[in-house]
Amino acid sequence: MRYVTLNIDPSDAHETFDELRQVQVDDEVIATYEEIYDLNPLDDGTAVELVRLTGDTERFARITSDLGDVSVIPTSETGFVYIHLNPESLDTALIDIIDTHKITVDWPVRYTDRGFQLTLLGEDISLQHVVADLSEIVDVTVEKTGDYHPRMRDPAWHLTDRQIEVVRAAINEGYYDLPRGLVSVTSRLNSNSREVQSPNISERPKQG
Repeated sequence: MRYVTLNIDPSDAHETFDELRQVQVDDEVIATYEEIYDLNPLDDGTAVELVRLTGDTERFARITSDLGDVSVIPTSETGFVYIHLNPESLDTALIDIIDTHKITVDWPVRYTDRGFQLTLLGEDISLQHVVADLSEIVDVTVEKTGDYHPRMRDPAWHLTDRQIEVVRAAINEGYYDLPRGLVSVTSRLNSNSREVQSPNISERPKQG
């Protein structure tokens, strides 16, 4: 099975995508869309989506539901809400294209500052048709493609053996502990050459 990761940007010259993903009231941003975990079309033409937001989700639910044609139901998980809505033309077109070519969405769909980041799974020819069809209605950029592996979203999947060794040593030395003695830990990591030699920049663990 193959995969393709796309960036879909529905914004225009009047509004950036970063502005599109924000919910504002009186110029105040009360919530920001981060990820879509599911989108299910219903027989009546409406749809239900599971979305993760940052911000004031309770206020978002109250204000959005007051619009009349949208229902928002907060979940027990912080930031997650179900939204019952009338899908926009792009949502409908995307659903139709996915159904037509029998491909699968690798959820979640992520909101970025450049657009929706969407990963699709299927046969190579089907994915090519999807990209071509989407390109006719919206700005699409292919970010990466290749053979699909279920662990691809696991950050460790993309590390080399050497990088994994560096991360393990850093964990054992307390590099990620809070609070952490950064100077002393770094000194011990670099001085203990028999366990870990000083890594190249590309091998250094990324600290969040």
